[in-house]
Amino acid sequence: HLGMSTDGVKAGRAYVELSVKDRLTRGLTAAKERLAGWAKGLALTGAALQGGSLSLLGTLGAAASHFADQGSQFNDMSAATGVGVEALSALSYAAKQTGVDVGALQGGLKGLAKFTGNVAAGSKGALHTLSQLGISASTFMAARPEQRLALLADGLQTIPDPGVRAALAMKTLGRAGEALLPMLAGGSAGL
Repeated sequence: HLGMSTDGVKAGRAYVELSVKDRLTRGLTAAKERLAGWAKGLALTGAALQGGSLSLLGTLGAAASHFADQGSQFNDMSAATGVGVEALSALSYAAKQTGVDVGALQGGLKGLAKFTGNVAAGSKGALHTLSQLGISASTFMAARPEQRLALLADGLQTIPDPGVRAALAMKTLGRAGEALLPMLAGGSAGL
């Protein structure tokens, strides 16, 4: 009786192995067919390019160059501000949607880094500014740089006077603070 159960287990294992191999083979075949179709599409595209559609190649090259330049710019901004590249990409998108120049965004993030240093050093002026915005120093310091920007955006929305709001934006984000106000107008929901 023991021998039969061992044979049954072996037979079951063999069935499972064959089933897995069969699915794997079908998956590899499908992948091979997709790759062949993709290669054929590339060959057709290449033939079209050789047939006189070289302007498309120029357009693609320009787009690739633009994205490479933008990636390099984000890497540089990240190094200068401490904000991650992915967050910079999202912030850059939010800036463009609100008509804010990316240079102003970079200036504001540098101003934020300087303001953060003042908060960390216990500057009475910086702590007073945070207080005016309803933000505790501990909450501000515990946040990542992009989260600090969101905290400031929310705090600035609580200031009813536009002149005071602009002054506080400049205190927290440097000279670019005023230029960033359209981007910060929706609070953290707009970022």
